[in-house]
Amino acid sequence: MANSADQPSDSARGWSLQEFRTLVAEELQALGFSIERWHADGLDYRDPHGQTGYLGLTNVLRRYFSVDQELRLAILRDFLGHVLQSGAYRRESPERLSDFQFRILVRIGRPFSSLDAQPWNKPLPGTDLFFHLVIDHPGFMTYVTVEQMLESQQSSEEWLNQAMENLKDRTPVDWLERLHEPSGIQVGHLNDSYDASRALILTEIVDSPPAGWLVAIPSRDWLFCRPVTADGLPHLYLLKVLAEKNYAREPYPISDEVYWIRGHRWQRFPMEIAGETIRMTPPHGFIEAIGGLHPMIDAVSDQG
Repeated sequence: MANSADQPSDSARGWSLQEFRTLVAEELQALGFSIERWHADGLDYRDPHGQTGYLGLTNVLRRYFSVDQELRLAILRDFLGHVLQSGAYRRESPERLSDFQFRILVRIGRPFSSLDAQPWNKPLPGTDLFFHLVIDHPGFMTYVTVEQMLESQQSSEEWLNQAMENLKDRTPVDWLERLHEPSGIQVGHLNDSYDASRALILTEIVDSPPAGWLVAIPSRDWLFCRPVTADGLPHLYLLKVLAEKNYAREPYPISDEVYWIRGHRWQRFPMEIAGETIRMTPPHGFIEAIGGLHPMIDAVSDQG
């Protein structure tokens, strides 16, 4: 799902997109792959055994142009190695979910449109995001597909609960750090591909106030959050700043929105920043949760 935020401008890259594509083609050719067709955000390929597939390049493109030039080739080779390894593994070793009970983890994001096998997903209520399940292997991961889910003879809810428990087990107690002392904003950045997903278990693994948390998950490897308290409202707009900034530049973008989380209930918390003007439109129940209307909230009524 490409948009204008998905790729840096040519002027910001220092290298042109065509030069990037040329290097991708050279690396794939060295591995015995051929390119069947280029797309705006990736390519169709044929592997050495004649099998075809799709390779998305949006995320590696962001990583590629975010590092110094001498590191770029290593970034690309690492990406191709992991992605093509996972594809070969899936073809050669059909996976049964029951064999990977404790490797199944949950991710949060948007639906896919270009993968060969349709990954399982489920809408996350209150958002435009979705749950995904993955099998986490050493060095790579594979998405759980609809077919695998059906073959498992267990409900998707059971597997989702298992994935949540597995994620809790992989989350250290000190995974959140204070990002900015005056604002009280905290950051989760273990950089293990599941930072944003930890928003799903936040209220279970961290002491939480009755009013819950405001959370920004701009990309897969970043989570920004703050407990909801009346005295913290003057700083909440910073979550929107962090959401927009990191959504625009980081690999694996998810959302530039801010969400209010209580327990497992999610609601969008619309915020608009125009110059020095900040407008917050509290979701239903928020004003009551903080004990009444606050001067920082210029919307005069809850939004149902």
